[in-house]
Amino acid sequence: MSDLLQIKTRKNPGGASYSAEEVYKHITTTYAEANLPELNDQFSLFERIPPRSHRKSYVIPSHQKQRPLPAPGEKKRRKEEWICISMYWESPDHGYPFGKLVGYQIPLKTPGGTENDGLGKIDLLAQNGDTATLLELKQANSREHPLRAFLEAYTYWKQLGGENAEYFLKNSDAIHTSVLDKAVVFYRGSQIADKLIHSSEAMKQFLRKFQVKCYFVDQSPQSEYLFDHVTEYKI
Repeated sequence: MSDLLQIKTRKNPGGASYSAEEVYKHITTTYAEANLPELNDQFSLFERIPPRSHRKSYVIPSHQKQRPLPAPGEKKRRKEEWICISMYWESPDHGYPFGKLVGYQIPLKTPGGTENDGLGKIDLLAQNGDTATLLELKQANSREHPLRAFLEAYTYWKQLGGENAEYFLKNSDAIHTSVLDKAVVFYRGSQIADKLIHSSEAMKQFLRKFQVKCYFVDQSPQSEYLFDHVTEYKI
């Protein structure tokens, strides 16, 4: 059995070969449903994504010292990142259904490392008791297919060790946690949320395999860089 999946993309509608941890980058709405048979048949490849992130620490001291100030126009260019920053600094102490936010924009790459290809950043890290949750946030104007977000969250989770993420947890801001969970966060009424709600039953069945939780949020009336009214959406 091949270790690569054949994924249809805009550039290669006939299919191109990608490793399991690369697949999420090439998911588009146009071909999401068409790729389902291959994704289902090769699901074991996703389960076998190995731990690849080995930073000495996932605590970013500069994130805790003071709230960063954006350069002119930066908040518009990097809106998703600034939502994460704002949520970390202004979220309530009582937390959300996924817990209290304890970190944001946490890189998986090792500084100066030679095997960083394919490693990204955790948008938000939450803690609820002994469980930490990595959150993949998609901003309100996201036009992506939800499959991409679910795959991205799952891939990062596996790269951090998945069910055996003790090293990451020990060296993160999620103090005294023993379990790492994963979730996506979509704005209620956004295109990506509506695509999820109206996905085919076959797509929903496939997404359930990843055991990635999904939360819907509203934009806060206080700021376009804050969200509230967090509720879990059951697929």
